[in-house]
Amino acid sequence: MARLPEIQPRGAVIRGLQSSVSPAEVANPFRQIAQGLESWSDTLAAKNVADAQDQGANAVYRDADGNLRVDTRSNISASGRAYNAAAQQGYMARVAGDIRTRLTTISNDAKGNIDNYDAAYKSFRDQTLTAVPKEFRGAVTTMFDSEAPRFRLGVSEQKRTADIKEFEGNIKSQIQLLDDDASTLARSGGVGTEAYKEKQAQIKTLYQSLADNPDFAVGQQEADIALKRMESRHMADAMLGQVDAALNSPSGLAKARDLANAITTDTSISLTPAERRQYAGLANERINGFVAQTKANLKPVQDQSTAIQKRLKEGVGLDNDDIDTTARTLAAGGDLSGAMELYNARAVAKTLQGFRASDNPQQVAMAETAIGNANRPAPTRDRPVSFNPDANSRMQDAVAHLKARGMTDVQAAGIVGNLMQESSLNPFARNKGDGTDGSDSIGIGQWNGDRARALKAFAQSQGTSPDDLSTQLDFIVHELQTTEGGAYQRLQAATNVDEATAAMISFERPQGWSADNPRGGHGWNNRLAAASRAAELAGVDPKLIAAAAGSSVDPEVIKEYRQEITSDAKDLFAGMKAGFDKGLTPAVSDINLLSRQLALVDDQDFRKQVSDYFTSQSAVQAIGGAAPAQLESLISSLQADAADGATLAQQQILTGLQDAQKAQQQALKDDPIGYAARKGMVSAPPALDLSNPDSWAGTFSSLQNAVDVLASRGIVSNISALRPEMQGQVARALENSTPEDSVKLLGSMAQNMSPETFNATLSGLYSSGQARAAAAAGALVAANPEVAEGVLRGQQLLKENPLLAPKKTDTNTQAIDDLLPPRVFAIEGVRQTLLDTATARYADLSNQIGDTSGELNDTRMEQAIKEVTGGVLEMNGAYIVAPRYSMSQDDFDQQLAALSDADLNGAVTASGQRVTARDLRNEGRLRAIADGRYLLEFGSADAPAYVMRQPSQGNYNAPSPFVLDLRGR
Repeated sequence: MARLPEIQPRGAVIRGLQSSVSPAEVANPFRQIAQGLESWSDTLAAKNVADAQDQGANAVYRDADGNLRVDTRSNISASGRAYNAAAQQGYMARVAGDIRTRLTTISNDAKGNIDNYDAAYKSFRDQTLTAVPKEFRGAVTTMFDSEAPRFRLGVSEQKRTADIKEFEGNIKSQIQLLDDDASTLARSGGVGTEAYKEKQAQIKTLYQSLADNPDFAVGQQEADIALKRMESRHMADAMLGQVDAALNSPSGLAKARDLANAITTDTSISLTPAERRQYAGLANERINGFVAQTKANLKPVQDQSTAIQKRLKEGVGLDNDDIDTTARTLAAGGDLSGAMELYNARAVAKTLQGFRASDNPQQVAMAETAIGNANRPAPTRDRPVSFNPDANSRMQDAVAHLKARGMTDVQAAGIVGNLMQESSLNPFARNKGDGTDGSDSIGIGQWNGDRARALKAFAQSQGTSPDDLSTQLDFIVHELQTTEGGAYQRLQAATNVDEATAAMISFERPQGWSADNPRGGHGWNNRLAAASRAAELAGVDPKLIAAAAGSSVDPEVIKEYRQEITSDAKDLFAGMKAGFDKGLTPAVSDINLLSRQLALVDDQDFRKQVSDYFTSQSAVQAIGGAAPAQLESLISSLQADAADGATLAQQQILTGLQDAQKAQQQALKDDPIGYAARKGMVSAPPALDLSNPDSWAGTFSSLQNAVDVLASRGIVSNISALRPEMQGQVARALENSTPEDSVKLLGSMAQNMSPETFNATLSGLYSSGQARAAAAAGALVAANPEVAEGVLRGQQLLKENPLLAPKKTDTNTQAIDDLLPPRVFAIEGVRQTLLDTATARYADLSNQIGDTSGELNDTRMEQAIKEVTGGVLEMNGAYIVAPRYSMSQDDFDQQLAALSDADLNGAVTASGQRVTARDLRNEGRLRAIADGRYLLEFGSADAPAYVMRQPSQGNYNAPSPFVLDLRGR
């Protein structure tokens, strides 16, 4: 408040008239009053603004729906503007708090899912902006745009953190599982076994992956420490296993105590004091238990052993710890035979338990192994093995090839014996869908999946076919020396045929096989029989053939095996017979299984029942529905099974299969598509109605489908799609129809058949004589239907007027040879077919201009040759037919320049010198033998030398010319 001036008493005013004070000075106090009032007004205005700011700050509230609301005032006055500014600040502060709170909730609810966050954020943003006063929306929008990305980044980081945590947890769980397995292996076999080392290597790899990932919480030092402690625990586990082993050995108590003390004192074992006490306690528990049992009266233990064995025969208590305790007590008390009897009772019980839990093929494999071991000949006797001459020859060639690759006679025999069981050494053997990934098993080793793909890559690297026997044998050696090193080590350690066969079965790993029981693999006896025969043919010492690692077989086990297998065989035959009666084709695996079962059963009446039935006509017809390769494989398998002497039932089954095979082969020769329809593989294709072109596409597509089905089952390779009656229909139609109609028919066939099937169909339609030109015209339909029509039209015109083509004079012949040189082709028949086709096209062109002179027009003949062949190009001064229709010289030159030495892998001269791509480009010539395929020619054109394919080592066939395939490049 302004300070007012002091005013003198009234008398002073009167006296003032008498003083020297000026009038202005007299008026000054009033001016000070006015100034004071003005200052007071400013103070009041400032107070109003401050009050307005307070009111504006409190003007934000929520309505009944929970939405923020704010009341504003006019901006005319300073207090109104202050009010609105404070209200806006308060509103924005509340909105900012709401946004952060809600975004926190949204990001937490998203749980790392960015899509959930985006959806919830958009909904919240849209809802909020709708309720925001218009004048505040820009600021709120900016607030959203600044806050949302930060929270969104938090969601992404949350997911990343969760993923990393889950990934790290998974790795640690894997480590824990492997740790448990390794502990078990260490306790059972120590830390020096291959199985333990493999587990430990896996654990090290996982720990290293933890340490190498910077996002994980485990560092290199922590991983090394954890791994070291884990290895130490495994060593302690191994010592516990040694304690158990010592207690089970004569006078092993002292050794067991030393081992228990070592757990406590051995500083090389990195255990915590608590872990040392734990493991030492476990070891001492074993020792104390052993001592306590030793002090007990042996008679009660023997009685207990008797009771245990009784339970074991009933299949009860197989995993009871009392068995080991009782056996150790018996051994410690001097009753070693009693202990062995108890262990044997458990082994028999476990064997029978595993046998009963196995499926039928596994049971047969186990029985074959057991009975084979029981009947194993003495080491001084030869094994009675017999194979047909073809099989003997294949085995001899394979053994010679493997010996040339460094294998011994015994090793080669073990390999060949397994391959005979897998494929009868047939490099084209194929078992559809046999792989665990659904892929086919192929070749002599029945490779599938990644191993089949590796075979094909190996063959490509060698420049050979994956179907070549020598290539497949080389690939076996390659796998043994690389990816199958375990089998190779066992093979190198084999000292006789039995051990070599058991080593190589680890390469094949068939059903029933395990590393601990390789002789339990499917077809073990067949493998050993074939290996023994291969060894005999190679002149191996009979003692090495007959020597075996056989084990004694409990008669109770064999008796149980026979009873179970007899029951299973009767069930299988009943189901198979029911299928026969319904016209169903039995599964090849079921027939093979039944044959193997019959070799093990003692029921002669049942054997006769089976053998009589398999020679019946209904059985032969049903079996004929199997794929030829499967049928051939089954027959080979049965022949191998019967190598030591077939039972009557086996021989009758084999006879029925061979009859079915003959019937199948004849049916496939006469009408393969009709065969597929009769067997229910495909629906019967519709009849070919040549009068209704609209129906052609459906008919030809149906025929192509039948070919595809037959090919997919391995029944045929590349065949004509026309059934016999259809082939006659089409041949007559092409003979009698107009060129336009013929091209339309051929075009429909080309459009609705695969190129391979279409070419095979044309080959069936046109097999000789003038029809070769029509066949070439058919092949032109897809590439140039106009020319194809012209060829067919020209053929008809030539019948009416031969002078539409050049006269057959020496001059014309020489001129045509200059245009289409004979040396372009390696096979004269190929050239003659193209020349006949070009002549027909020439006649069509002559007819178009009315030339019936019979005189050769070089330009017209050159055009006809180019249209038919797709182009004649030049290479090193010689002409060649283009690899691709209408290919230019520049394109061909580029293709030739792109050839590498790998494309000529295996190409050698007569003297064995390798031919390189540079040799071909600089000096070679190409002689066509088929579409896009050529022989390589060098030297003088009058006395050329052809490039040959280098034979594989061990391949005794005559050398063959090298064929360069330029198709599809």
